[in-house]
Amino acid sequence: MAFRRRRRAGDRVMKRLRDMLAGLRGAVGPDNRTVVHISEPQPKHPPEGKIAIVAIYRNETADIEEWIDYHRLIGVEKFFLYDNDTTDDTNLKLRRYVQSGHVEIMPWPHFMRDTNTEAAAHAHAIARLAGRFEWLSMIDIDEFLVPTQGETLAAILNDFASYPTVLLHWYMFGPSGHRTRPQGGVIGNYTQRQKMPQEAWHAPADTARVVLKTKYLVQPSLVRREVGVHEVGTILRPLRGYNDVGQPIRKKGEAVGGSRLRINHYFTKSLAELEAKLAGPICTKPNARPASTRVANIMAGFAAENCLEDRLIIDLVQRMGGLPSRSGPDPAAIAAE
Repeated sequence: MAFRRRRRAGDRVMKRLRDMLAGLRGAVGPDNRTVVHISEPQPKHPPEGKIAIVAIYRNETADIEEWIDYHRLIGVEKFFLYDNDTTDDTNLKLRRYVQSGHVEIMPWPHFMRDTNTEAAAHAHAIARLAGRFEWLSMIDIDEFLVPTQGETLAAILNDFASYPTVLLHWYMFGPSGHRTRPQGGVIGNYTQRQKMPQEAWHAPADTARVVLKTKYLVQPSLVRREVGVHEVGTILRPLRGYNDVGQPIRKKGEAVGGSRLRINHYFTKSLAELEAKLAGPICTKPNARPASTRVANIMAGFAAENCLEDRLIIDLVQRMGGLPSRSGPDPAAIAAE
């Protein structure tokens, strides 16, 4: 009897997902990006807040609490998290944030073979949240928004009011000497990153290069049709967007920013965690794995002459009073309830 109830509940969830995705259509854009087309979002409510984060995740039990606590510290008001078949206790750790109203979780398995699952989550969030938040930030659990000049996130966003989308460049952080996962969190342990082009990058080999990909902030009510993982189509089209100081970006790698707001991308974490990452699936398509050639190029870029010590986010957290103690209930105890 209990089995039949669970099965019926699972069927209802999948039907709800199919209904919500009716009208989404996967496509490949002109530069081979997988995108999802949606109808123009229609704001229906006065905004609930200034900014929320949208992220897809799977098995992030080690770092999810630090990531949420940090972004709440800098002013993010809510998190809309898409669960891509998590099997560890991440959702148990998220329970207190759900109960406090700071997190909403959406089941989001790989249910469309030919469409990027992460892009579909972003498209769904934009269509769903256009009337609820002025800004959405589309980032991953290993990516941290970092105001670089002591400004509040709200003040920065106020200055971005005339920009439908802001493209934030990755600042790539490497293993920082850690072969295995160290005690403590991501922020305090990983402090060595690649230099950016404006910081005298020197490629040690033909295969090593700085990564110039972006993630984005977007005003969801201004999105027009194409939604991708790294960019989004807005009323600016064909302009890609603006960087964090208001310079227009027309093509990939142009107007590299980060002097006011950037993304710390903790791409590798420890070497052992990188190996596990390469061996496991990713939240894009069924059976997808990180591209080994791309990862090798990125790792080559962490040569000593191209790395520098960067403690900006550590100083920011300390100035703002530090992260809260994570002494919440034991997930095993919650599971036993």
